Amino acid sequence: MDLMGDIDQCLQEVDVLTSQQRVLEAEENKLKEIESETAQLKIQCDDMANKVSSLQEDNQEALKRIAVAKKEVEAVEDKITWMHSLTEWSLLDNTETQMDFGFLFGTIALQVKLTSPREEILEVALKSRIGEQSRPWAKFVHNLAMSSIDCDTLMRSYKDYSQLRLLLNDVSLVSLNCRLLVDELKLIHLQHHLTLTENRVTIVMKNREVLCKLQLDTEIKPNTYPDTPLHWT
Repeated sequence: MDLMGDIDQCLQEVDVLTSQQRVLEAEENKLKEIESETAQLKIQCDDMANKVSSLQEDNQEALKRIAVAKKEVEAVEDKITWMHSLTEWSLLDNTETQMDFGFLFGTIALQVKLTSPREEILEVALKSRIGEQSRPWAKFVHNLAMSSIDCDTLMRSYKDYSQLRLLLNDVSLVSLNCRLLVDELKLIHLQHHLTLTENRVTIVMKNREVLCKLQLDTEIKPNTYPDTPLHWT
């Protein structure tokens, strides 16, 4: 009986050990799965960390570029402020995406549309601001200036915000020449009879002593005065 009891007890212990071994094997399998998942998560975390590091580097580079762009914008704006008293234009309006400049005694508005931030020039347009009661010579020169400024040419020549100073210089040259022409026509008007029609200038000079008069006619085309000599007839 003792032997059979011992055998039964051994068999029971074997069953218990077998059951425990199965449990351990199941736990080991779960542990391996967890280790595999952990390894995958570590790979994903490392990959994410690399991406974050790359994004941080890109962000730092972007911040540097923004800082450089801001300095360039500030430099251009400083030049604009400095040139304000030296050039033919005045700043009429200034927003993030548009700047309006006045030329020729404020009778012409040059509208410059910009990207945000200010990096590129999107559009250049002219707007007449001359009054209906303006003098004939003022209207004549105003129309001449408007037809002498080609916005499409300005757009093709100056596409970056950093070139705005050059764009203003080109328009300022037209404005300066036209302003000088205004002064000359005004002086002629005070001394002689002046008639202005479209691009034609007619001057009638009278001499009271000899009772005679002389009529002179000429045509002033856009972008010709004062570089091209006038042909009087």
